[in-house]
Amino acid sequence: MALSFKTVSYGLVGLTALVLLLDGKPRVAPQAEIPTRTASEAGPASGAGAAGRGGGAIASSQASFGPRFRNLSVELPSSDRTFPDGPGADLVNSNCLACHSASMVLSQPPLSLAAWTEEVNKMRNAFHAPVEASDVQAIAGYLASVVGSH
Repeated sequence: MALSFKTVSYGLVGLTALVLLLDGKPRVAPQAEIPTRTASEAGPASGAGAAGRGGGAIASSQASFGPRFRNLSVELPSSDRTFPDGPGADLVNSNCLACHSASMVLSQPPLSLAAWTEEVNKMRNAFHAPVEASDVQAIAGYLASVVGSH
C-alpha cells in the first residue's frame, strides 16, 4: 500500500500539533526590530481608506506562533444544602453530593422506584460513581420517596 503525499503531510502536521500541545511551552517568534512608518513616510496609502489595504504604521513588533494557552480560574457554585431527612438520606448525601447538588436532584421530574434504580445504576456503571451495589436500592428508594411519582 503506497502512502500519498497528502496522507503523509497531514500526518506530519498532526504529529507536530500534538508535540506542540504536549510540550506546553508558548511559541513566540524571536523579537526582531520591525520598522514602523510615520504617516509622512507611508505616502498616500496611509490615509483613512488605507486600513483595509494594509497601509499605515505596523502595530506589532512580535509575531506569535502555535497555540496560546491561558490559565483560567473557574469558580463553581457551592451549596451547603443537603437532602431532607429520611431513611437513606445519609447514603444519598454521602454518595450523590460528590457530583450533584441537592437542588439539581430534587428538581428532577418525579420518577418511579424502577426509574430511580435505573438512574442510580447508570451513575455506577456509565459514570463510575463510587456507589456500592448494596446501597443502590436504599438510594433509589429514598429518591423515589422524595422525588417519586405522585
